[in-house]
Amino acid sequence: MLHEVAPTDLDSTNIVSPIRRLLRRVTFFHGESDAIDLEQRRVEVSHGHENYSHASPYDYLMLALESTTTFYNIPCLADRALTMNSLSDAIELRNHLIANLEEADYACGTPRAPLLNFEVAGGGFAGVETIAAMNDFLREAVPFFPHNRNNMLRLILVNSGKAILPEFREKLGTYAQRKLTEQKLEIHSNCQVTAVTTNTLVWTAGISPHALLDTRPCQKVRGRIPVNEYLEVPEWPDVWALIDCAVMPDLKTGTSRPPTT
Repeated sequence: MLHEVAPTDLDSTNIVSPIRRLLRRVTFFHGESDAIDLEQRRVEVSHGHENYSHASPYDYLMLALESTTTFYNIPCLADRALTMNSLSDAIELRNHLIANLEEADYACGTPRAPLLNFEVAGGGFAGVETIAAMNDFLREAVPFFPHNRNNMLRLILVNSGKAILPEFREKLGTYAQRKLTEQKLEIHSNCQVTAVTTNTLVWTAGISPHALLDTRPCQKVRGRIPVNEYLEVPEWPDVWALIDCAVMPDLKTGTSRPPTT
Protein backbone atom coordinates (compact mmCIF):
# COMPACT_ATOMS: atom_id res chain seq x y z
CA MET A 1 0.00 0.00 0.00
CA LEU A 2 3.01 2.32 0.12
CA HIS A 3 2.47 3.32 -3.49
CA GLU A 4 -0.98 4.57 -2.47
CA VAL A 5 0.39 6.67 0.40
CA ALA A 6 2.92 8.46 -1.81
CA PRO A 7 0.25 10.09 -4.04
CA THR A 8 -2.10 10.61 -1.04
CA ASP A 9 -4.65 8.06 -2.28
CA LEU A 10 -4.43 6.66 1.24
CA ASP A 11 -3.68 8.44 4.48
CA SER A 12 -0.77 6.90 6.33
CA THR A 13 -2.99 6.24 9.35
CA ASN A 14 -5.08 3.89 7.22
CA ILE A 15 -2.28 1.36 6.79
CA VAL A 16 -0.57 1.44 10.17
CA SER A 17 -1.85 0.64 13.65
CA PRO A 18 -0.14 0.76 17.06
CA ILE A 19 1.11 -2.79 17.57
CA ARG A 20 0.62 -2.67 21.33
CA ARG A 21 -3.05 -1.89 20.79
CA LEU A 22 -3.44 -4.75 18.31
CA LEU A 23 -1.64 -7.39 20.39
CA ARG A 24 -3.36 -7.07 23.74
CA ARG A 25 -2.30 -10.48 25.09
CA VAL A 26 1.20 -10.51 23.66
CA THR A 27 4.43 -9.35 25.27
CA PHE A 28 5.94 -6.96 22.73
CA PHE A 29 9.66 -6.16 22.64
CA HIS A 30 10.86 -3.39 20.34
CA GLY A 31 14.44 -4.02 19.32
CA GLU A 32 16.88 -5.26 16.69
CA SER A 33 17.49 -8.93 15.97
CA ASP A 34 21.26 -9.43 16.12
CA ALA A 35 21.58 -13.21 15.93
CA ILE A 36 19.44 -16.33 15.73
CA ASP A 37 20.70 -19.50 17.39
CA LEU A 38 18.59 -22.39 16.12
CA GLU A 39 20.61 -25.01 17.99
CA GLN A 40 20.14 -23.29 21.37
CA ARG A 41 16.63 -22.06 20.45
CA ARG A 42 17.19 -18.40 21.26
CA VAL A 43 17.31 -15.01 19.57
CA GLU A 44 19.82 -12.31 20.48
CA VAL A 45 18.21 -8.88 20.45
CA SER A 46 19.30 -5.36 21.35
CA HIS A 47 17.37 -2.19 22.10
CA GLY A 48 17.62 1.36 23.31
CA HIS A 49 20.12 4.11 22.60
CA GLU A 50 22.84 2.09 24.31
CA ASN A 51 22.00 -1.12 22.41
CA TYR A 52 21.39 -3.21 25.50
CA SER A 53 21.64 -6.91 24.61
CA HIS A 54 19.15 -9.62 25.57
CA ALA A 55 18.89 -13.35 24.90
CA SER A 56 15.30 -14.36 24.21
CA PRO A 57 14.64 -18.13 24.37
CA TYR A 58 11.82 -19.57 22.29
CA ASP A 59 9.69 -22.68 21.97
CA TYR A 60 8.45 -21.73 18.51
CA LEU A 61 10.07 -19.31 16.08
CA MET A 62 8.49 -17.45 13.17
CA LEU A 63 10.99 -15.86 10.77
CA ALA A 64 9.49 -12.83 9.03
CA LEU A 65 12.55 -10.65 8.41
CA GLU A 66 12.05 -8.13 5.63
CA SER A 67 14.32 -7.88 2.62
CA THR A 68 16.94 -5.16 2.36
CA THR A 69 17.69 -2.89 -0.58
CA THR A 70 20.65 -3.81 -2.78
CA PHE A 71 22.33 -1.10 -4.88
CA TYR A 72 24.85 -3.36 -6.66
CA ASN A 73 27.70 -0.86 -6.09
CA ILE A 74 26.30 1.45 -8.78
CA PRO A 75 28.02 4.85 -8.37
CA CYS A 76 25.99 7.39 -6.32
CA LEU A 77 22.89 5.17 -6.37
CA ALA A 78 22.64 4.65 -2.62
CA ASP A 79 23.06 8.39 -1.97
CA ARG A 80 20.76 9.77 -4.66
CA ALA A 81 18.02 7.22 -5.27
CA LEU A 82 14.71 7.14 -3.44
CA THR A 83 13.37 3.80 -2.22
CA MET A 84 9.92 2.42 -1.43
CA ASN A 85 10.42 0.13 1.54
CA SER A 86 8.73 1.97 4.37
CA LEU A 87 6.07 4.51 5.24
CA SER A 88 8.71 7.21 5.63
CA ASP A 89 9.96 6.38 2.10
CA ALA A 90 6.48 6.92 0.68
CA ILE A 91 6.11 10.26 2.44
CA GLU A 92 9.58 11.33 1.30
CA LEU A 93 8.68 10.49 -2.30
CA ARG A 94 5.46 12.50 -2.13
CA ASN A 95 7.29 15.52 -0.71
CA HIS A 96 9.97 15.18 -3.39
CA LEU A 97 7.39 15.16 -6.19
CA ILE A 98 5.69 18.26 -4.81
CA ALA A 99 9.03 20.04 -4.33
CA ASN A 100 9.95 19.36 -7.96
CA LEU A 101 6.63 20.72 -9.20
CA GLU A 102 7.08 23.83 -7.05
CA GLU A 103 10.61 24.46 -8.28
CA ALA A 104 9.71 23.81 -11.92
CA ASP A 105 6.80 26.25 -11.72
CA TYR A 106 9.24 29.12 -11.21
CA ALA A 107 12.41 27.63 -12.65
CA CYS A 108 15.01 30.37 -12.31
CA GLY A 109 18.53 29.00 -12.30
CA THR A 110 17.51 25.38 -12.86
CA PRO A 111 16.23 24.07 -16.22
CA ARG A 112 12.61 22.97 -15.98
CA ALA A 113 12.89 19.68 -17.92
CA PRO A 114 15.09 17.76 -15.44
CA LEU A 115 12.72 18.68 -12.62
CA LEU A 116 9.80 17.16 -14.51
CA ASN A 117 11.57 13.94 -15.51
CA PHE A 118 10.82 11.05 -13.16
CA GLU A 119 12.29 7.57 -13.41
CA VAL A 120 11.55 4.32 -11.60
CA ALA A 121 13.97 1.40 -11.89
CA GLY A 122 12.43 -2.05 -11.58
CA GLY A 123 9.66 -3.71 -13.56
CA GLY A 124 8.26 -5.87 -10.77
CA PHE A 125 5.25 -5.24 -8.56
CA ALA A 126 6.82 -2.39 -6.59
CA GLY A 127 8.15 -0.51 -9.61
CA VAL A 128 4.99 -0.78 -11.69
CA GLU A 129 2.71 0.18 -8.82
CA THR A 130 4.95 3.10 -7.87
CA ILE A 131 5.26 4.67 -11.31
CA ALA A 132 1.53 4.26 -12.02
CA ALA A 133 0.71 6.04 -8.75
CA MET A 134 3.28 8.77 -9.46
CA ASN A 135 1.80 9.31 -12.91
CA ASP A 136 -1.73 9.74 -11.55
CA PHE A 137 -0.56 12.08 -8.80
CA LEU A 138 1.60 14.30 -11.01
CA ARG A 139 -0.94 14.68 -13.81
CA GLU A 140 -3.68 15.59 -11.35
CA ALA A 141 -1.39 18.05 -9.55
CA VAL A 142 0.05 19.86 -12.59
CA PRO A 143 -3.02 22.09 -13.20
CA PHE A 144 -2.38 23.74 -9.83
CA PHE A 145 1.02 24.97 -11.07
CA PRO A 146 0.31 27.57 -13.78
CA HIS A 147 3.70 27.40 -15.50
CA ASN A 148 3.79 23.61 -15.73
CA ARG A 149 1.96 21.54 -18.33
CA ASN A 150 1.07 17.87 -18.56
CA ASN A 151 3.04 17.56 -21.78
CA MET A 152 6.15 18.65 -19.89
CA LEU A 153 6.00 15.58 -17.65
CA ARG A 154 8.12 12.59 -18.55
CA LEU A 155 7.81 9.38 -16.55
CA ILE A 156 10.06 6.44 -17.40
CA LEU A 157 10.06 2.88 -16.11
CA VAL A 158 13.44 1.17 -16.53
CA ASN A 159 13.20 -2.61 -16.67
CA SER A 160 16.11 -5.02 -17.01
CA GLY A 161 13.92 -7.73 -18.57
CA LYS A 162 12.02 -7.84 -21.82
CA ALA A 163 8.62 -7.61 -20.11
CA ILE A 164 7.34 -6.03 -16.91
CA LEU A 165 5.74 -7.96 -14.05
CA PRO A 166 7.72 -11.18 -14.51
CA GLU A 167 5.86 -12.58 -11.51
CA PHE A 168 2.84 -12.99 -13.83
CA ARG A 169 2.44 -14.81 -17.11
CA GLU A 170 3.96 -12.94 -20.04
CA LYS A 171 0.49 -12.25 -21.47
CA LEU A 172 -0.51 -10.31 -18.35
CA GLY A 173 2.78 -8.41 -18.32
CA THR A 174 2.25 -7.39 -21.95
CA TYR A 175 -1.28 -6.25 -21.16
CA ALA A 176 -0.08 -4.16 -18.21
CA GLN A 177 2.66 -2.62 -20.35
CA ARG A 178 0.13 -1.60 -23.00
CA LYS A 179 -2.11 0.02 -20.38
CA LEU A 180 0.81 1.97 -18.91
CA THR A 181 1.92 3.31 -22.28
CA GLU A 182 -1.66 4.44 -22.91
CA GLN A 183 -1.23 6.59 -19.79
CA LYS A 184 1.78 8.33 -21.43
CA LEU A 185 4.38 6.35 -19.52
CA GLU A 186 7.63 5.34 -21.19
CA ILE A 187 8.90 1.81 -20.61
CA HIS A 188 12.54 1.06 -21.39
CA SER A 189 13.01 -2.71 -21.44
CA ASN A 190 16.27 -4.65 -21.48
CA CYS A 191 17.96 -1.69 -19.80
CA GLN A 192 20.03 -1.46 -16.64
CA VAL A 193 20.98 1.48 -14.44
CA THR A 194 24.73 2.10 -14.51
CA ALA A 195 24.84 5.64 -13.10
CA VAL A 196 22.47 8.26 -11.69
CA THR A 197 22.12 11.40 -13.81
CA THR A 198 18.44 12.17 -13.30
CA ASN A 199 16.92 14.43 -10.64
CA THR A 200 14.44 11.75 -9.57
CA LEU A 201 15.12 8.02 -9.51
CA VAL A 202 13.05 5.62 -7.43
CA TRP A 203 14.95 2.36 -6.97
CA THR A 204 12.87 -0.82 -6.71
CA ALA A 205 15.16 -3.05 -8.77
CA GLY A 206 17.25 -4.72 -6.12
CA ILE A 207 16.41 -6.49 -2.89
CA SER A 208 18.25 -9.16 -0.93
CA PRO A 209 17.12 -11.44 1.88
CA HIS A 210 17.94 -10.20 5.35
CA ALA A 211 21.61 -10.65 6.25
CA LEU A 212 20.72 -12.69 9.35
CA LEU A 213 19.54 -15.53 7.13
CA ASP A 214 23.04 -15.96 5.73
CA THR A 215 24.32 -16.97 9.15
CA ARG A 216 21.74 -19.71 9.77
CA PRO A 217 22.54 -23.39 9.12
CA CYS A 218 19.51 -23.84 6.89
CA GLN A 219 19.21 -24.89 3.29
CA LYS A 220 18.72 -21.80 1.12
CA VAL A 221 17.56 -20.94 -2.36
CA ARG A 222 18.88 -17.55 -3.54
CA GLY A 223 19.33 -16.59 0.09
CA ARG A 224 15.82 -17.59 1.18
CA ILE A 225 14.73 -20.59 3.23
CA PRO A 226 12.71 -23.34 1.51
CA VAL A 227 9.51 -24.20 3.38
CA ASN A 228 6.72 -26.71 2.91
CA GLU A 229 3.08 -25.90 2.22
CA TYR A 230 2.60 -25.11 5.92
CA LEU A 231 5.54 -22.65 5.94
CA GLU A 232 7.54 -25.01 8.15
CA VAL A 233 11.32 -25.22 7.81
CA PRO A 234 11.68 -29.00 7.33
CA GLU A 235 15.08 -29.55 8.96
CA TRP A 236 14.33 -27.37 12.00
CA PRO A 237 11.27 -28.37 14.09
CA ASP A 238 9.13 -25.56 15.50
CA VAL A 239 10.57 -23.01 13.05
CA TRP A 240 8.50 -21.32 10.33
CA ALA A 241 9.52 -18.81 7.66
CA LEU A 242 7.30 -16.55 5.60
CA ILE A 243 7.11 -13.57 3.25
CA ASP A 244 10.57 -12.33 2.17
CA CYS A 245 12.38 -15.02 4.19
CA ALA A 246 10.80 -18.01 2.51
CA VAL A 247 10.68 -19.91 -0.74
CA MET A 248 7.24 -21.53 -0.78
CA PRO A 249 6.47 -24.22 -3.36
CA ASP A 250 3.52 -23.96 -5.70
CA LEU A 251 2.30 -27.55 -5.78
CA LYS A 252 0.28 -26.98 -8.96
CA THR A 253 3.04 -25.53 -11.12
CA GLY A 254 6.14 -26.96 -9.47
CA THR A 255 7.62 -23.47 -9.13
CA SER A 256 7.72 -21.17 -6.11
CA ARG A 257 5.10 -18.67 -5.06
CA PRO A 258 5.83 -14.92 -4.91
CA PRO A 259 6.43 -13.55 -1.39
CA THR A 260 3.13 -11.65 -1.44
CA THR A 261 0.98 -14.82 -1.44
